[in-house]
Amino acid sequence: MERPKSLHLHKIPGLMPDCDPDVYHYEWRNKWSDLQQTKEFYEKFPPEVGQTVVILSTYAQKMEKPDVKQIEVIHQKGGIIVNHCHDLYAGTLFLRDGKNWKAPRSQVWLLPAELYKDIPKSKEACQYNSQNYSKFAGLPEDKELKIQDITDMLGGPERYKESINKIMSNGKSYTEAKELLAMELKRERASMGRGYIRALTRTQNRYGLKLS
Repeated sequence: MERPKSLHLHKIPGLMPDCDPDVYHYEWRNKWSDLQQTKEFYEKFPPEVGQTVVILSTYAQKMEKPDVKQIEVIHQKGGIIVNHCHDLYAGTLFLRDGKNWKAPRSQVWLLPAELYKDIPKSKEACQYNSQNYSKFAGLPEDKELKIQDITDMLGGPERYKESINKIMSNGKSYTEAKELLAMELKRERASMGRGYIRALTRTQNRYGLKLS
């Protein structure tokens, strides 16, 4: 089986070493989903020295700038050694599921470059998300969300398609995925006044809610 190709992450604005992270918005990622995908990926394509990986970290419920690095050493027991900028919180040795060996419960984990597809956007360009979403604040919670409502709340058809595909990848049908996504957004809408972060709430609900 041929190894998938990755994006040229080191050439993407927002991921390049000299890019200011304060200018960019980094899409929230679910650590546990990434760990599962990383484990499956490395079972098919074992890591090798020189391959590109992405070291991910969260702080204060926000994604920090992903650190794009190359694997420097494959440990004799199979671990992956990468020198990265988050080593104050976690060590340089990672397991093959992406967990950090020193701090497996920390919010620092490894992802093969082939699995990272999130293109950073400038924070100015991302303002439309809250603008589109804010017009739904205060609507009755029992209001049925139509596809156009969901699309607007997510910020456009591409994000709607991406969200549906992610849920369906966990074994849900299209109808179930749409219902689950609507449930998540309705709960987020009700929680806006309590200061919930939209991406975090959606991640928690997706892996916790079950359709009746």
